[in-house]
Amino acid sequence: MEGAPTPYDDSLVDDPAAEAPDLDVPSWVEPAEDEARRGRGFLPRGRRGPGPDLLPAGEGIDPTEEEPEEPTQAVLPPGPDRVTHKRILINAIDPEEVRIAVVENGQLEELYYERPNEKKYLGNIYRGRVVNLEPGIQAAFVDLGIGRNGFLHVSDVLPAYKDAAAIPMDNLSARFPDRKRLRIQDILRKGQEILVQISKDAIGAKGPSLTTYVSVPGKYLVLMPGVIRHGVSKRIHDDGERSSLRDKLSQLNPPKGVGYIVRTAGQSRPQADLEKDFQYLMKIWEEIRAKVAAGSNSSLVYAESNLVTRTMRDLSGQDVT
Repeated sequence: MEGAPTPYDDSLVDDPAAEAPDLDVPSWVEPAEDEARRGRGFLPRGRRGPGPDLLPAGEGIDPTEEEPEEPTQAVLPPGPDRVTHKRILINAIDPEEVRIAVVENGQLEELYYERPNEKKYLGNIYRGRVVNLEPGIQAAFVDLGIGRNGFLHVSDVLPAYKDAAAIPMDNLSARFPDRKRLRIQDILRKGQEILVQISKDAIGAKGPSLTTYVSVPGKYLVLMPGVIRHGVSKRIHDDGERSSLRDKLSQLNPPKGVGYIVRTAGQSRPQADLEKDFQYLMKIWEEIRAKVAAGSNSSLVYAESNLVTRTMRDLSGQDVT
């Protein structure tokens, strides 16, 4: 990819399941302008699992793929004469497990569960510290302050960290067209502080998987600090609607180094709704930056919401009762 990206790129899609410059995405990192975003997304599709916001098997997101933040909708798309009735059923009576079912036209489409007594880390954002580099597997191990180091593969590291390794608090804006050739030992250094997000929970003896491509999902938008491109979900197929959303996007005023995606839930929404969601996400991001700037050790700077809150954020709408 050459040159600066266009402001609104139809090829770009969501998500992360992701959410760090000058402390413009904390002090350590400024986004590479032409860097295609990868990172975490959020969501198991249509099967029993830990919740609607979770990432599949530690994979990062790719802006050339479809939006990963949202659950798959109906198995059969509604025809012109078919009325869709969707309901969200929440069972929170059992103190050991919260269950949520999505029922469409009388059929179970999705089932999620969460155990309140179990600590959840997926989607959380941490100020971390690199404790070890493993060139053999091109990965770094990062102290998160949770008693277990996270695993960070080179493919999930913003290339701008290459200069940050030499000057941690520098304001970076360099481009890295040969990203695939970068090695973990060239990008990070032991003891370096970085902003990371958990993309996959720990399993057995393995620690959680991490990404530096942070993203924060809202109801209609996904905020992506460290990425300066904006777009509309590919799952919105209508050309007229896409054009309308691009016009609405042009009226938002994001700061430098912050990108965003319109989720499918954002289609047909008025400008005021998108603006409100954008301001809400920017407030969260400013709080994250403030915590990063104030801290000196590995620590949590953003905690993902619980299952019920995520479900109401991601699945509720005019077609849901």
